[in-house]
Amino acid sequence: MATGLGAGSGLTAAALLAVVNGALATPWSASTVWTFVFLCVLRLGFGLGAHVLMVRLAQSAIYQLRMDLCSRIVHTPLPHLEQLGTHRLMASFTGDIESVARVAINIPYFLVNVVVLAGCLAYLGWMSVPIAVGMIACFGVGVLSYLGPVIWANRRLRVAREYEDQMHDAFQGVVRGTKELKLHEERRGAFFRDRLHANAESVRHHNVTGITVYAAAANWNRLLFFVYVGVLLFVFPVETSASAVQLAGYLLVVLYMMAPLEAIMNTLPHLAQANVALRKVQELDLSLPSEEHRANGDTSPRFDPSGWQQLRLRGAVYRHRTEHETDESSFILGPIDLTLHRGEVVYLTGGNGSGKTTLVKVLASLYPLDTGEAVVDGEAVTPSSLRAYRQFFSVVLADYHLFDDLAAGSRERLDEQAAEYLKWLRLEGKLNVRDGRLSTTRLSQGQRKRLALLAALLEDRPFYVLDEWAADQEPAFRESFYREIIPSLQARGKTVVVVTHDDRYFHLADRLIVMDGGKIASDVRTRGAGKSTAGKGRYSEDPPPGPALLTQEKESQ
Repeated sequence: MATGLGAGSGLTAAALLAVVNGALATPWSASTVWTFVFLCVLRLGFGLGAHVLMVRLAQSAIYQLRMDLCSRIVHTPLPHLEQLGTHRLMASFTGDIESVARVAINIPYFLVNVVVLAGCLAYLGWMSVPIAVGMIACFGVGVLSYLGPVIWANRRLRVAREYEDQMHDAFQGVVRGTKELKLHEERRGAFFRDRLHANAESVRHHNVTGITVYAAAANWNRLLFFVYVGVLLFVFPVETSASAVQLAGYLLVVLYMMAPLEAIMNTLPHLAQANVALRKVQELDLSLPSEEHRANGDTSPRFDPSGWQQLRLRGAVYRHRTEHETDESSFILGPIDLTLHRGEVVYLTGGNGSGKTTLVKVLASLYPLDTGEAVVDGEAVTPSSLRAYRQFFSVVLADYHLFDDLAAGSRERLDEQAAEYLKWLRLEGKLNVRDGRLSTTRLSQGQRKRLALLAALLEDRPFYVLDEWAADQEPAFRESFYREIIPSLQARGKTVVVVTHDDRYFHLADRLIVMDGGKIASDVRTRGAGKSTAGKGRYSEDPPPGPALLTQEKESQ
């Protein structure tokens, strides 16, 4: 419909030119006036309708592109996202999508101008075939002389886009490293000179070069257009017997074509930039959500979160690759053979780089296994059950992200339960929860981690994985974490895996696993509570415990 209305708009423009030419050549009548008015109204209707429909199409395309990019990121394996880096993803969000958005808004006008130009050319051919052929030849020369510079300009725009990734990386350094840059003048000077200025200057230089070449090519085409106007004005009357009225009609049509041609030329550089942006989004190599959904098939849970007893990693191997590492130099986790039971408290420790965080990411299937498998109660986790398996885990990693809304589904009394937990986590008075949303997240690092734990507690899942959670907590609350929070989770049948270096609390765990060089160096059972009581009716399936239940437990002890 949009294309049809655009074509009608272009043809109506040509018809208006025909009426104007007729009125110039012969005395006009009342019917000519009414025809002119009718065509004006028709042109308004066609043009407005085409623009409204095309704008809706363009905005829908922008919306779909944004949602598609977000969905692709969520469905892309985490290692690939980590290898790409946040700066590349943000460059696509802020730069590439905006480039496409700007062009998408102008595409309706571009298409209408193309149709108007074609309609005028058709009318010119009806008036005089030789003049229309000459106009087409002029366009041909312009296109041929336009292609070479434009191809070179596109290369400059692609280079500029490559430097934009590095510039966004530098921008993140400015935002995240502001404190260090303020305190270290020499570092600040070197950073601005070698990273920020150098990349920003490269982006500016290549963009200016590419767009300037586009401008030069566009102006050359405009010059060819006026050369043809000059031929019509000074050569054509000498070589033919065309009257002044006929010549005026030809020139009127040709000059009318100048406006849509100008608009088309102005849009072409932006189309080229949008094309580069779309290619850059493609080069991110993000997974297609549709393929993920097809692979998963039926997404209904295949594992019973309430009745499970045992989870095993069997021969699990994961090779951590980075962009500049070879297979020989990359970190390898495994092979790992690990069995976890319902209701166990497992402490995971080891030196820096020993593979603790990698192991918990593999356990929660954030990292896909190269070889081996995860097995729940004898049933292997497959691509079709992966999404259900992930719902077992509430994870608070060291590089966690804190959302300001508590994604706890449609559970009742969410605000009331959250308020109880805020008291338990010693955050009452710091913030409140209304309609499942936190009033603020601008707290200290340790308090923000407590909010991340609050969200995990409200999810009420079978597995809790806490990566160096207590590292930012004050000593008194750290004591509460190990002696109250973790035991309360275990009392409800939760399996808790804690990555920690707090050796003074190691005796509180059911098992202590030590990692070294990507392998399990030792797996020691410090007490037998977890495995021996798993699945024997000890655990309650009531809502997560609050301060009252903790008090009862402490009194009973």
